Amino acid sequence: MKSDRTPVFLSAFVYPGAGQFLQRRWIAGLLYSLCFTACFVLFLSSVIRPIFQTLSAALSWAESTNADATFTPVPLFRILVTFVVALALYISNIADAARAARRAQTPPGLPL
Repeated sequence: MKSDRTPVFLSAFVYPGAGQFLQRRWIAGLLYSLCFTACFVLFLSSVIRPIFQTLSAALSWAESTNADATFTPVPLFRILVTFVVALALYISNIADAARAARRAQTPPGLPL
């Protein structure tokens, strides 16, 4: 018999949704995986794009000493929102895997 903590550890340390896949809850695992991946990609694009634009502007300014190079500010609000949404998905994923593992270990008719 599998440990009841394995799905929780998979969801926490491998990838969100992995624990649900182990519990054979395919739809929940797919939803958590896709939503977390989308938030993670948005977060990375919010951080990496301004860094590369600023680096490009700095290099073009250094080459030509042109003061017209514009530096892109980092969109802090977008970064914070995507980080908070991804964190909420991550925490709810772990809680869902733990709740389902507890439910699987509890005999029918007993309260959780």
